[in-house]
Amino acid sequence: MFKRVWTYPIHHAFGAFATDGDECFVAARHTQLVSVNSQTGQSGWSARIESPHGWLAFNDRSVFYLNQHSHLIAVDRKTGEHRWSRNLSGINGWLHALGEAVVLGGWRGYTDILPIDADDGKACWTRGAQWSTTQHSHPRGIQNAGRSGTGGQAD
Repeated sequence: MFKRVWTYPIHHAFGAFATDGDECFVAARHTQLVSVNSQTGQSGWSARIESPHGWLAFNDRSVFYLNQHSHLIAVDRKTGEHRWSRNLSGINGWLHALGEAVVLGGWRGYTDILPIDADDGKACWTRGAQWSTTQHSHPRGIQNAGRSGTGGQAD
């Protein structure tokens, strides 16, 4: 049996959630992405989002949030300050942080795979879902794979 240690008011059905040791990141209150200490339940920073339904991922420097309306944002992991944002077209699918890149797409094999530079939000390259074509668009591409985290999609 689990013992409840703390609660946090998210104000609606469960949204996107990701955790890493002492940090939790959750889409809450319809318009907020928040950092919560996993030991105490104390909130840290809060950043504005457009919808609580989407995907969360993080790396050592940033927390990334892709909402169901194809808007991707990056906020500073320590402060919640906005780093960059990007509007994407169509359905984008999964979101994963991998070292210096954020990788999205591949949803059911229908959407292209698109790695984005985690520091500046620019596309590194795309790989077509149906024709396996690769187009390079960023000189750095994907380099070092480091510590990363991925949260689930909210329904």
